[in-house]
Amino acid sequence: MMKIYKSFEEVEKEIKEQTPPIIYKYRTWENDFHKKILTENEVWFAHPHTLNDPYDIRPPYNFITENIDWDLASQKILDAISFFEPHLSKEELSIQVEKRISEIKESPISYFQKNRKDYLLESSHYDSLGVFSCCSSFKNEAMWAHYGNNHNGFAIGFKTVELARTLNCTLGYVDYNDKPIDYYVFGNNEGLLKSEIC
Repeated sequence: MMKIYKSFEEVEKEIKEQTPPIIYKYRTWENDFHKKILTENEVWFAHPHTLNDPYDIRPPYNFITENIDWDLASQKILDAISFFEPHLSKEELSIQVEKRISEIKESPISYFQKNRKDYLLESSHYDSLGVFSCCSSFKNEAMWAHYGNNHNGFAIGFKTVELARTLNCTLGYVDYNDKPIDYYVFGNNEGLLKSEIC
């Protein structure tokens, strides 16, 4: 779900309500890039395709296609095609929408699985995104072992609101789950992602 904020005050309010006041990044001193957090006040945002968990940013979906509202589907497809191909006439748009609806009705789950797979494989969809993963706890043993060089590294704490203000971004929890996410095709997917504390 994408959310557009009108001001940083909205971001700040949401961060204060939904995240801890301090988050931690575990690092190892042997890595020169890791040192830059302290020596050069620099943080690194990883490209989603470089993350060690293949489902980070790209979780698997369980497409649910029962009770599709085909009128809503037609409108959403029309809106998307109009946005990406504004030069098409109303007649051409109508033909494209009918073609797409026909393809979806033939095999809805296969259609959306193929679309999702094609989208995930295209690296450029993620080129404007960067991920800066932190943990809500300074005492997380697994994080110390994996990212803090088996307790020989360091952890640095960031004030969440100040970090977001400095980086001009927002923050949120990540939900790690072994099960695919239920995604209702052309349905209500509000609350699709739930929060879980690290």
